[in-house]
Amino acid sequence: MDKKYYTEYLTLSIRMKSKIYPFLVWIAAIILISCSKKDPSPAKSNTNTNTSIDADVYLVGSSEASNGDNLATYWKNDTATILPNPYNITGTAKVIAINGKDVYIGGYMGNHGQYSGACYWKNNVMTDLNASTNSVVFAITVSNGNIYTAGMSGLYPASWENQTTLPIQSLSHSSGNAIALNGNDVYVAGYTLANDNYCFAAYWKNGIVTKLTTETEVANANAIAVNGTDVYVAGYIVDANGNAIATSWKNGVASTLGGSKSMANAIAINGSDVFIAGYDSDKAVYWKNGKENVLPLNSSLVFVSSIAFKGTDVYIGGYTAAGPIYWKNGVATQLAKPDNVLYPENVIIVPH
Repeated sequence: MDKKYYTEYLTLSIRMKSKIYPFLVWIAAIILISCSKKDPSPAKSNTNTNTSIDADVYLVGSSEASNGDNLATYWKNDTATILPNPYNITGTAKVIAINGKDVYIGGYMGNHGQYSGACYWKNNVMTDLNASTNSVVFAITVSNGNIYTAGMSGLYPASWENQTTLPIQSLSHSSGNAIALNGNDVYVAGYTLANDNYCFAAYWKNGIVTKLTTETEVANANAIAVNGTDVYVAGYIVDANGNAIATSWKNGVASTLGGSKSMANAIAINGSDVFIAGYDSDKAVYWKNGKENVLPLNSSLVFVSSIAFKGTDVYIGGYTAAGPIYWKNGVATQLAKPDNVLYPENVIIVPH
């Protein structure tokens, strides 16, 4: 990936998700150090150890318009679709979900720093959530024809059912980063500001907050999954040296996953097994029931963003300097980077 674009992507992500919190700046520092190494040449075609590509790979983010503006865009495999909006302004797609033949995407329209408004698209038709200035959708899921989203609105966490704002308890300077459903219950995971600018990891069940860390720790929840009465959350806690440590919580009880400079970004449950994906130092990894497995890479830069299953097969999606990547049972399939990617945001895998 082009160093400029990757650095700008990290800058935007930090600004959008963390607002004023400087403790996340270490992420950009790690990336800039990694960028000083020679990046591999972008892949020109799919390269993998499998005999065929057996999944659709969806990438969301933004592409660059002829005037340099960013346009909300998604790619299915190597085919780009620019997402329309009725206001003829810029935007970015942050997250995607597939339900049957329907494609659901959440994000925002407008230029961050001037105006951004939370919105989602269903099959390329945009719905404005009429949220506050500087609002964004970070998570999306679908159930029984209803679209559930989460993110932030102004300085507050937010969650919506279709276009209806759901109540959510919080202090200001907070965000909903992930969403999960369990029957009629809506779960949102993220962070919220405590005293002295510390952020604690938290999740909300039907708007009622549960703190996962103390108000004197810096932490964030990036993913959530629910299985019966058990609530699983994944994210990180920042240690005394300012390094993030990948962490999971089951019903509020924390377990350390990774070492220094690690983070958990995605979580999913398959039967009795809990899978969590992210990175540990400069390695792409996943944890199965707490045991770490290293994923092979052809690049020093990676983010890992999703987990999917087909039977007993496990698919993990991410993005490297060469473009979108997925791993099936630990075997990598590297796809070519689209030429017009401006900010890559999220990759999901839909097995055939």
